[in-house]
Amino acid sequence: MERTTIGLRLAFDWLSTSHARVAVLSGRGKHFTAGIDLSLLTAMQAELSELTEGRRQERLKEFIIELQQAISAAESCTKPILAAIHGACIGGGIDLITACDMRYAAEDARFSVKSIWPSLPTSVLCSDCHGSSVMAWHANWHLPHVSSTPLQPTP
Repeated sequence: MERTTIGLRLAFDWLSTSHARVAVLSGRGKHFTAGIDLSLLTAMQAELSELTEGRRQERLKEFIIELQQAISAAESCTKPILAAIHGACIGGGIDLITACDMRYAAEDARFSVKSIWPSLPTSVLCSDCHGSSVMAWHANWHLPHVSSTPLQPTP
């Protein structure tokens, strides 16, 4: 699995057992996050192309679960996590900030959820939606609380 998802899981697991009282999750640089690493998707697509249909579906399911575990680690962390969002927050970043306990957006914050790989859902399943809705619905439910201005869909 990709370094970032493993790193996120380890960081949130460590936070739960540390003496820290709170975590602030922020992006380094101009944006909070540009979303999922395209090289990760390219590698996954190459791996899937070599498999038979049944094995392809099973591997894709495993891949989505691995991605979700990184998000779920934030959601199940025993310490509060505050997301400090600036610049763009795209795709998987939306999933991540909705798993945080509180979200603070700078004036320049922008949000977008777009599918960049047609065979991968726009977002992974949300664990507190009981697997019945996609995370995009969950994000739309939470994000209006981030800003005083209504969110506009991105074309």
